Amino acid sequence: MQSAKHDASPEPASPTATSARTRRPFVNAAVVAITSIGFVALAGAGIAALKESAATSHSTPAPPPVRVETIRVHQQPAYETTVRYSGLIEATRQTQLAFEQGGLVTAVEVEEGAPVRKGDIIARLNTRTLEAERDQLLARRQELDAQLNLARLTRDRLDGLSQRGWTPEQRQDEANAGVTRLTAAVAGITAELKALDIRLTKSVLKAPFDGTVTTRAIDEGAVVAPGTTLVTLAETANLRARIGLPPAVAASLDPRQTYQLKSLGQVFPARLAVTRSDLDPTTRTVPILFDLTAPTTRAPIGAIAILPLKRRIEETGAWLPLSALKEGRRGLWTVLRVEPQSSGATVTDRAVEILHIADERAFVRGSLANGDAVVARATNRLVAGQRVALGRE
Repeated sequence: MQSAKHDASPEPASPTATSARTRRPFVNAAVVAITSIGFVALAGAGIAALKESAATSHSTPAPPPVRVETIRVHQQPAYETTVRYSGLIEATRQTQLAFEQGGLVTAVEVEEGAPVRKGDIIARLNTRTLEAERDQLLARRQELDAQLNLARLTRDRLDGLSQRGWTPEQRQDEANAGVTRLTAAVAGITAELKALDIRLTKSVLKAPFDGTVTTRAIDEGAVVAPGTTLVTLAETANLRARIGLPPAVAASLDPRQTYQLKSLGQVFPARLAVTRSDLDPTTRTVPILFDLTAPTTRAPIGAIAILPLKRRIEETGAWLPLSALKEGRRGLWTVLRVEPQSSGATVTDRAVEILHIADERAFVRGSLANGDAVVARATNRLVAGQRVALGRE
């Protein structure tokens, strides 16, 4: 029994296994140490490479300065601009032709756009009723003329008998009164005939002046009332331009000066004709009339006329080419001013305000002094602080 218990007890560990378990922690620590040393070595190599790269970049030469063209700033106390005022070309005389009396239109002798001379027939009314009335009046006057002749003969006979004392004075007075009454009746018929002749004359509508028919509103067969417009006649031989100007500008016009009006790509010389003293209630401008003086003026009525006038604006600034401007922040405009330095010139941004633009130039004001040099063109290739080399001015 004791022998069996001794056999079942565990055997003692071998020296080799005990040594392996003892060395394992030391191996792990050595691996970690070696890995850390490797990372440190790599980091040191990277830092050395960065330092070498930085040293190499510092040793690269700076880019050469950009050659630019410059322009000098010349400050001015004011600038001149051309202000254009618009108006309409109109006829010197223009009228709507109509009959003074109503009736049936039997003929319209003109068309739209037709030129007419003074006295030319424009339209006719039906006159048959008037002609019939005239015939009746003529017949009535013939009847009265016959009665008047008889009354005069009777009066003359009674005058002879009265001288001999053979007729009473009463009959002689009645004969004289009969002659007077018939004479008045004939005169009344004659006046009615004259009035009827006037109505017949007014049944024919004639042109009151030379001109051109601009509109035709009535055709044959229409029954018109008195004053109904048939055609519109405009005098095209003499044209005018009506232009509204501010009161101060209107007062500065010279009636002896010849102005150049522009319309439909043509230039028309014009003289000041009328300066009205009232203001247009809508535009608050003074209506000015200009006579187109050229004898060969050909401009359509109603065309737009442009009057260019020079105006002096009292604002201090300088003219710069548009190529010297570049758009800045928030809608502002800037120019590049050249700043001379000991090591060379650089450019800086200067904000400016555009007051006027004309002929590829801009009149500007801003933080610029008289005599400053600014970059004249190609400003998009430059930034503030960049070195530049000055070219020609």
